[in-house]
Amino acid sequence: MKKILYLFSMSFLLLFNYNNAVAAEKSKLLTEAQPLDTVYGKEDAPVTIIEYASLSCSHCANFHKNVFPKLDEKLIKTGKVKLIYRHYPLNPPALRAAQIVECISDIEKKHNFIKALFRSQSDWAYKSSEKDFMDKIKVIAEIGGIDISSFNKCASDKDLEDKILAGQLKSGQELGVKSTPTLFINGELFIGAKDADTVIGKVEEALNKVTK
Repeated sequence: MKKILYLFSMSFLLLFNYNNAVAAEKSKLLTEAQPLDTVYGKEDAPVTIIEYASLSCSHCANFHKNVFPKLDEKLIKTGKVKLIYRHYPLNPPALRAAQIVECISDIEKKHNFIKALFRSQSDWAYKSSEKDFMDKIKVIAEIGGIDISSFNKCASDKDLEDKILAGQLKSGQELGVKSTPTLFINGELFIGAKDADTVIGKVEEALNKVTK
């Protein structure tokens, strides 16, 4: 009987520790920048938005063209919000483009390259031939002052590709991310229209909760 109780207690302890570890990992994904994330805003901003996006996603492009600039001006640049951009590539062009993003060490160039990719999305994101979409992405990179030797190296970097895909899989398994754009605002999944007024309103609700 004692042995059975011991085994039961050990099983319970292992399960408890496992659940705690899963919860801790989930909390990190929802609140902290991961190695392949791109951050906009101040590290100590009271509200954190996690954005899962594919560079080939038309709704993500709309978000970055029509919502992000207003969010940036009103809440990110004022230190109230930081946005963590996280790769969730939905097709091969988006995966390769994400790899090139990760080649860029200068944060301003990285922000500008992401912006340029979204603005020119229709030129490159739906090409079926890898040569075709990579040639288009390379032109955008050259205009942005990105070193082409680094571009070529990162475009063929299998380890980097694997890391991006592993992060995508992990986010799907632990947070239930299935589509883009998916937003979490201070850890809560945002459900609703992704227009500027709705998103800013939801962010301001989160801001009010933490600044009362």
